[in-house]
Amino acid sequence: MILSRVNATVNIKTHPSIAFSRTNIDIQAGSKKVILIPSYVSLREWDRYKSLSVTSSAPVTIYLVNHSLIFTDMLVTFPLSAVPQEYYVVSIPQRYFGRFKSLFAIAGSAVSHSVVTIIAKVPLTIEGRKFEANSPVTLQLQPMESIKISSEIDDLTGTKIVSDVPVSVYSGHECISRHLCNNMMKQIPAVEYWGKEYIIAPMVGSVYGNLVKILAARNGTLVHANGELYILNEGQSAEIYFYNNNYFSVGSNEPILVSYFSMGSYKESFRYDPIMLLIPAVTQFTNELSIVTPPYDFESYANIIIDSTHKDELMIDGVKLISPWTTITNTNYSSTIIHFRSQQGRHSLKPTSTDIKFGLMLYGYGRHDSYGLPVAMGSTKQFANFKSYLKERCPDLSLKVFKKRIATWFQVIHDFEIISNNLTMPIPQGDTSKMDEVLRYIFTYLDRDKFKGYLDKNELSILFDGLHSYEPCIPRFINSCFEDSQYIMGIELNRWQNCF
Repeated sequence: MILSRVNATVNIKTHPSIAFSRTNIDIQAGSKKVILIPSYVSLREWDRYKSLSVTSSAPVTIYLVNHSLIFTDMLVTFPLSAVPQEYYVVSIPQRYFGRFKSLFAIAGSAVSHSVVTIIAKVPLTIEGRKFEANSPVTLQLQPMESIKISSEIDDLTGTKIVSDVPVSVYSGHECISRHLCNNMMKQIPAVEYWGKEYIIAPMVGSVYGNLVKILAARNGTLVHANGELYILNEGQSAEIYFYNNNYFSVGSNEPILVSYFSMGSYKESFRYDPIMLLIPAVTQFTNELSIVTPPYDFESYANIIIDSTHKDELMIDGVKLISPWTTITNTNYSSTIIHFRSQQGRHSLKPTSTDIKFGLMLYGYGRHDSYGLPVAMGSTKQFANFKSYLKERCPDLSLKVFKKRIATWFQVIHDFEIISNNLTMPIPQGDTSKMDEVLRYIFTYLDRDKFKGYLDKNELSILFDGLHSYEPCIPRFINSCFEDSQYIMGIELNRWQNCF
């Protein structure tokens, strides 16, 4: 399904071995065009040339609708970047639904060879060859070639994919079920398109609960979500399980990818399968949007997020939106839900001013079926909102008091250790103060990994384990300590001492 705000001409092609193409597809401004893709173009694990190349004379939005008698899924596609990119796979752990296939797919360039490197956190079998976890696997893809890789026993989340030319990456599950086998696949944006601030609004009717998964691409990623602090390294993820009526924000100091899994639902005699979608970052919110509900028997919903001061300025199909709003705690945002009541068609949303931006995710339920997709994922601009958030929770004066309190605590630990072991208190040399000696002692105590000479954030977080609910300055203290470090992996002794 292709949508365009302006007149556009679209061409679709496949590899010459696949007898399918569509040329000169004219799309009028403000309209949509549905193109049926034959089932023989579907990518299976033994296929290698099942990619589609779509080019357009003007910007368009493309929804892929995967529909059969027993399942439906939708995904929004992203345009290829002009430069090579870095991707990370996301899927759901096996413990939630039992045995199923977690998978990812890579579609190579349409015009050139692609050299793709895959680093999985679990063992992989690719075309009969076995690869150990964390061992790089290099593949060469011909133009229009693609590959699909799955695992029946492991969660593939955190698998890293890097290509020397722009490619497209998809991940999800081949079969996940509450009733019937439901396919869930989403195109994964490159790290460049990830954000640092997200708002979570629960889906309607998720009887079995919801799972939010937060994936990091950089070491030392600090994530604050739902009142908790998580410290993640490259390829690591955090999981938050919650039920309906739980709205919350997610903030980080490095780009993160946030995915949402509705764990399934039921209504009367119908059971709805799980839904997977990606949450748009606040920096990807848009000031104008068109959505299309699927052409099947679904009751569709749209969760909308907007700045609370502008919640009464949103228009839908040219009419002011009248809807109850929920204020999201500790944020400037509010959320509402629109119910489309089995109405298939196109709807436009637009605030009264182009300066107002909003986010939206679309989902729906049918007979033993469901779908979901993010719609507003437009901008790639990043902002350092996490620092402002940390400073709001811990102002400068509070941080200064916190540092003195921690330093005093360290000194008590140091002196107790000296007395308990009948050791002689070191005499300061030159301009070395007693506090420098205390901090050196704490540094050495924490640096337990073969005395590598620096502290990473995981080591530092051991000091504050269990205290995050009582000490709002902990996240800002850790973040400020690591800001100017010359070490990518951690902070050296001099920087550690300067933290105080």
